[in-house]
Amino acid sequence: MIEKSIAIYSFIDTLLKYLHHQEDKKRKLSDAEVLTTAIISALYFGGHLDKARSFMHSTKLIPNMLDKSRYNRRLHAIGEEITSLFLEIGTLSSK
Repeated sequence: MIEKSIAIYSFIDTLLKYLHHQEDKKRKLSDAEVLTTAIISALYFGGHLDKARSFMHSTKLIPNMLDKSRYNRRLHAIGEEITSLFLEIGTLSSK
């Protein structure tokens, strides 16, 4: 599961860079890390974000994990990026 988590993060981070995604440099947690945790939650923890947050923090994949409230605010704040990400994945996979 750790190797898949790293692969998912690498893919999302690369795709966000390809989309010229900009984020605040002062953030402790990147948008790619927020999205990766959400995907790990859906894949392995039945959508339980708190379990995925704990997993990502305890395995040191994301040592600076946000608390539950801040994580949820960040996840909801990047909703538009999530839509763009999946549209781009769909476009790339249809070629």
